[in-house]
This record gives sequence, C-alpha cells and structure tokens, in this order.
Amino acid sequence: MNVIKTFHTEKEEENSVAGKESVKILSPLEYLKVHRYDEEIDFTGWFLGPVNASEISLELVLCSNIVRLLLANSRLGDEGGKAIAKGLEENLSLRELDLSGNKLGQNAISAIGEMISKNQTLEKLNLSRNDLTDKDVEVFLHSLSRKNALKDLDLSNNILCDQFAKRMSFVLENNFVLEKLSVSSNQLEMTGLQAMLPGLRKNKTLRVLNISWNYLYDAGAEILGEVIAENRSLIEVLACGNLFTAQAATCLAKGVAENSKLKVLRIGQNLIRNLGAYEFVNVLSESSSPSIVLQMLDINGTIVDRRFKELIETGLPEKLSSLKVVNFSMVDSFVDTNR
Repeated sequence: MNVIKTFHTEKEEENSVAGKESVKILSPLEYLKVHRYDEEIDFTGWFLGPVNASEISLELVLCSNIVRLLLANSRLGDEGGKAIAKGLEENLSLRELDLSGNKLGQNAISAIGEMISKNQTLEKLNLSRNDLTDKDVEVFLHSLSRKNALKDLDLSNNILCDQFAKRMSFVLENNFVLEKLSVSSNQLEMTGLQAMLPGLRKNKTLRVLNISWNYLYDAGAEILGEVIAENRSLIEVLACGNLFTAQAATCLAKGVAENSKLKVLRIGQNLIRNLGAYEFVNVLSESSSPSIVLQMLDINGTIVDRRFKELIETGLPEKLSSLKVVNFSMVDSFVDTNR
C-alpha cells in the first residue's frame, strides 16, 4: 500500500511504519502541484523558508481555483514572503491569504502591497505576528490608498505606533472597500488614535474596528468616543484591555448615544469596574437621542453587583430594551461602589 505523506510531517513520523507500508514524502512544490485545483491550499506550520517559497511562487499563477492560501507560521522570512507576493500578482482567483507569524520584513510587506494593487481579487489578508514596525508598512499602506479589493486586514500583534496611525488615517480617507481592520496588540497610544481620527471620522465602509490591547487609557477612550459618535459605518468596535476606567465608560457611552449604526461594543478586560458599568448604562438611559441601536455591551472580566444585574434585566428604559450586557461576574454588593 502506498501512503502519500507531506513534507511538514517528515520529522514528526517514526520510521517504524516503513516496514509495513511504502511512504512517499511530498515536497512543498509537489504538494502544490497535486492540489493545484483545490480551493484551499494549507501550508500552515510547514517549515518552508525562502527557497521553497520561491519554487511555490512560480506555480501559484497556475492555481486557477485557489480561493484560500494559508501560510501561517511557515518561516518564510522576508525573502520568502516577497517571493509569494510576486507569485500572486497574476493569480485571478485568490480571496484569502494568511501570512501570519512569518517574520516578514519591509521588502516582503512592500511586495505584498504591490501585489494587492495588481491582483485586484484578494479580499482578506492576515499579517499578524510579524513584528512589523511603522517603517515596514509604509509602502504597503500607500498601496492600500490605490484601487484594490481588500475588505479585511489583520495587523494585530505587531509593534505599530503613531506614524503607522497617521498613514492609516490617510488610507481610511481614501479607501472605499475596507470593511474590517484589526490593529489589536500593538503599541498605539492616545496620540496614535488621535492621528487616526480624521480617517475614522470620514470613512464610510469600515464595519469592524479592533483596537484592543493597546495603551489608550481614558484619554484614548475620549477620542474613541468621538469616533463612535461621528462614524456612520461601524457596527462593531473592540477596545478590550486598554486600561479604561469608569471615566472611559462614560466617554464611550456618550459616543454610542450619538451613533445610529453601532450594534456591538466590546470593552472587557479594562478597569471600568462596577461604577463604570453603571455610568455607561445611565448615560444611555438619560440620553435624549432616539437612535441608539446598541445590542451588545461586552464587559468581560468586570465584576458588578446584584443591583446592576437586576437593572439590565428588568429596569432598562424601553429604548434600550434590545441591549444585552454580557460576560460580567457578579457579587451581591460592594461596600464601596467605586471599587
């Protein structure tokens, strides 16, 4: 019996099977040729490196059915990532590309930007966990300002700061297709969000913004509240783990009260505490705006008292009847409501 095994399992398999069956190890290039007509090609976790990436890239234009190419954690490096990008420039079927965790550098990211401009089919791109800096993505962001099809961009878990935010604002002002953006787990501070503010105000296509696990603090929450109040396309905002306090909850609630589109707000793993939870609900309850459509407030990790639980279950005004507050923990009461 012949059993085909793929390149990435070669070091994981024991030789004990050799006496029972004939084993053929496929190289990455051979694997690609075998699966050339598949909609999904998954190299996740393969140790490809730049040499194998270069060989694969020459075949990618022939993969006329490929919709998803998954290359996460494949040790492509800068040159390998550049090769993959070059190989996809003339592919006419690809919709999703995962290049997360590959130690890509400026050359690879710039080549990916050029590919996006030429390809015109790629809709979802994951560049997370590549230790990308502001300089690394400079050319790439310029490419996003030109005509492209990209709707979903994940830049999470990098080391992006204020200069990135300034350029990203320009992208948001001039890009008319991007619907989902994740910049979570970077190094954005209040000044970075301030730099993004013009683009976030004017953009009319962005539906989901994930800015969790940065360093916004309450000053950043005030700016985020402005974004929520003035943007008319966002339906979900994720801002977990930004060291927000009860003051931040008030700022965000004021923004929500002015927004007629936002349905989901996730602000868990912050420091809003019981007081902040009350403040958020009170601001919405007392608002004269008739257009509040928020359906879910996620405050994961927040401890509230029984009175708050009863409030959101039975005591909300009619205009907030569709609001669900989720993922909190409860104690019977607090001695000090500021805790």
